Amino acid sequence: MIKQMDISKRVHAEAVLQVQIPSYKVEAQIIGSDDIPPLKDTVEKLQTCGEIFFGYYLNGELCGAISYKLEADEIDIHRLIVHPNHFRKGIAQKLLDFVESAVEFKKMKVSTGMKNEPAVRFYHKNGFKVVNEVKINENLYITIFEKKHMKQLKRRQFMLAKLEKIQDGYIAEFNRSYNQTIDQVWETLTENRKLKGWMSNLQIVELRKGGTIKFNMNDGTDHSFDMMIIDYAEKSLLQFEWGDGSVRFEVFPKNEVTLLKLKEYIPALSDHTAKDLAGWHICLEMFDAVLKGQFPDFPKGEWESWHKEYKELINQFR
Repeated sequence: MIKQMDISKRVHAEAVLQVQIPSYKVEAQIIGSDDIPPLKDTVEKLQTCGEIFFGYYLNGELCGAISYKLEADEIDIHRLIVHPNHFRKGIAQKLLDFVESAVEFKKMKVSTGMKNEPAVRFYHKNGFKVVNEVKINENLYITIFEKKHMKQLKRRQFMLAKLEKIQDGYIAEFNRSYNQTIDQVWETLTENRKLKGWMSNLQIVELRKGGTIKFNMNDGTDHSFDMMIIDYAEKSLLQFEWGDGSVRFEVFPKNEVTLLKLKEYIPALSDHTAKDLAGWHICLEMFDAVLKGQFPDFPKGEWESWHKEYKELINQFR
C-alpha cells in the first residue's frame, strides 16, 4: 500500500531514515564511494527538508519511499529508496508509477551516481534521458536525468455533477474516486489545514452532529457565519447547512478505491446555482490536488469555464 507521509513528524522521519541509510549503503558499495549526502541525513534534517513523501508499506512496515518537490510544472525527485530486505519486489517501480499517475507535470528530474548501473538502467527503462553529468568530488560523479511529460487531464475525470429533480427541490451529485485510503480522504475532508487548501472559506469548529462549521467570507472584513452540522458519522458522512439547503459528503470503499460523493440539496434553482456548482466542481479538483500533497491557488479561469457548462445544465430544468 502506498500512502502519504508527514515527514515533519518525527516518527515518519525516523521510519524513512531506517530505510534510507541501508538503501544508500548499497549504492555506496556499487559506486565505490560513501560520500553520498543522503548517508549524512539526520531525523531533524529530514523533518525540515520540505519534500513531499509517499511510503510503500507491506504488513504495516515501511519498505520504500519516494520524495519530491514540485515547482510550477516540474517534479524534482529527491529520493527513491527501498530497504535491501525488499529489493526485487517492484517497489521502486510502483512508487515511481504512483507519482507519475498522481501528479500533473511537464518535466521530471532525478539524479543518481554515475556508476550506479542498476539505477541508471531503471531510469532509462522508464523513459528518462541523461541531460548532465556533474562531478561532486574525485570519487563521486552524478548523472542527472529528465523526463518530459504532461498527463492530459480528461474532462470526464472531473465530469459534471448530475442534477436531479426531487419532490422538494433538486439534488446535485458529484462522484469522485481516489487511490488513497479512506483515512487519507477523510483527513483531507475534515482536517482544517487541508480543508483550507481546497475550500478556503470553511473552518470546522466542532466535528460532530449538531456541531459547527464556520464560513469565512475572506473579503478582508473578518466577517463569518456559522453553519450547523446536520449529520455526521466518523470517516463516513458529513452533512451541513448550505444556504437554504445542505451539502452532504459520503466516503466509502469500493473495489480497492475510495469513493467520495458530494450531494448538494437545492430547494430552488436560481442564477446563483450555476456559480455554486461550478465552485464545488473546482473545489473537488483542488481536493484531488491536496490529497496528492499539492496546495494550488483557486483557478478562476477554470471556474469561469465550468460556470458556463453548469448554466447550460441548469437551463435544461427551466
